Amino acid sequence: VPVVDVAAQRVSQNVSVAYDLALAGTDFLVCFQAEDSNGLRTGTRCFTLLIPRPAPRLLTPANESRYQATIGCSLDVVMQAEDRTSAGLEPAVAATSGFGPAVVVLSVLSRSSYTQRSSSLLPTSATLETEEAPPGVVSNPVTSVLRWAPIKGQEGFTYRICMVPFGVSNEYAPLCLFVEVMRCQFCAKEGDSMQTMAREWHTTWTELWSGNHLLVNPDLLIREQVYAVGPVYSITEEEDLERVAFRYGVATADLLWWNPDLADSAAQAQQYALQERQGGLS
Repeated sequence: VPVVDVAAQRVSQNVSVAYDLALAGTDFLVCFQAEDSNGLRTGTRCFTLLIPRPAPRLLTPANESRYQATIGCSLDVVMQAEDRTSAGLEPAVAATSGFGPAVVVLSVLSRSSYTQRSSSLLPTSATLETEEAPPGVVSNPVTSVLRWAPIKGQEGFTYRICMVPFGVSNEYAPLCLFVEVMRCQFCAKEGDSMQTMAREWHTTWTELWSGNHLLVNPDLLIREQVYAVGPVYSITEEEDLERVAFRYGVATADLLWWNPDLADSAAQAQQYALQERQGGLS
């Protein structure tokens, strides 16, 4: 509706445009003329109307970042994403128009010396958590956290986890990170002792103690502290699983328990072939 300012002899009128996602990424050239009651017209004035499309991107961490995780310890990887739209708007401005990014998992590749497997799901016990905005509020930028406390059976594997902003087309490369789950280590929790962890890890408390020379009191494990299951042995040339088990007086089943990548069916199919300097046989 025109607004008339008689004193200034001026008429103003607003033009409203409703956003339509189907038109996202389209440019329109819009032209106007003013006309008085006598039919006289002004010159034409034009402007370009941009209908932005979402253009979310991940800012952190750096692509191909590498992390180490330990059984029982929580690994938190903070990720930030923003959406400046195809028009290059400031994130806060884009948010007022409903543009807000979200981070989703694209793929997960788990790999050991013997096999690799792909999935679209995070490893067991891993979650991707995003800060919740108040009702009716769009967050831009947004912070998500990959939170993972690995469980027994995941050690000895390296995980390549790739993520993308939600709804991004294939023109955007994913952000991938690598997480190596350390073998023969665990993170103590409340109430743990050498005795309880020895039972859990199929060993003796003296073996545990021998792998943690700085530990003064075997009955007191510090919460969130990383401990070794025992002394770690690195394979030399021409050794096999049975020779290592015989040399150290342990059961082959326990060696497989301590090294889940060896217990994998792919390793079994390769007759548990060991590689020189392969570490972690506790």
